[in-house]
Amino acid sequence: MKRKNDDGSPSSKAGLSAPAKETGNDKKCLFCRSKVAKISRTLQRRNSRIGYVCATCGETESFTMEDLKEMTGADLAALKKCKALEKYEFPTDFDGSDIYVGYFEWKKCGICREILRKGDDVRDHNNDKHTHVQKCCLGCNQYSTSKSFESHKTRCGIFCPKCKVKPSTPNNDYRQHFMNELKEVFTCPADGCCKAFLRKDLNKICQHLLSQHVWRLPMMCQQRESSPVNKRRRRK
Repeated sequence: MKRKNDDGSPSSKAGLSAPAKETGNDKKCLFCRSKVAKISRTLQRRNSRIGYVCATCGETESFTMEDLKEMTGADLAALKKCKALEKYEFPTDFDGSDIYVGYFEWKKCGICREILRKGDDVRDHNNDKHTHVQKCCLGCNQYSTSKSFESHKTRCGIFCPKCKVKPSTPNNDYRQHFMNELKEVFTCPADGCCKAFLRKDLNKICQHLLSQHVWRLPMMCQQRESSPVNKRRRRK
């Protein structure tokens, strides 16, 4: 039987009680952590996790096909052929570069797991929220506490899809291997991610980015966001 307080509400002393459901007033933006209104956009990632975005971040953090093009180095014609993007409607009357894709997790704190905004500096975040942190340069570029850093290093590293190994470099920074030697290999730009793909496997790259790092509106909302009418309205 669940314990209750004198006023009949669930007791916080019973450690087994489930957390209270998030109300409309408690919903917080994924990026700035401010409380959002009930009408704020509801986002999904991998069709299970739910998040929210406030009106301000909804504009500043938006990720488009043009952003995806710059990130992958592929042109729009190649992106249009990707099965991972088949649910996005590419119009015939313009190139589709400003089609809304979602909200990309560029930076995520490895300690508290908060998602940072595009212009935020992880070091500033650490100075405000954490102490005794170290940055991993083996591949993930993620910060962790000094206490857990050694165990993190044993798990970290980027597996090269061309060489079939975790490459060794003079400074033990695995990303140097890809930046300086293997232009045909794509490494995920999200902090904390060690995934790498051959650039010719563009569909796999897009599938990874969308399933692991992009928060999206439900598909019906995405179609409305991508329509030429809504694009013109947002530009006004």
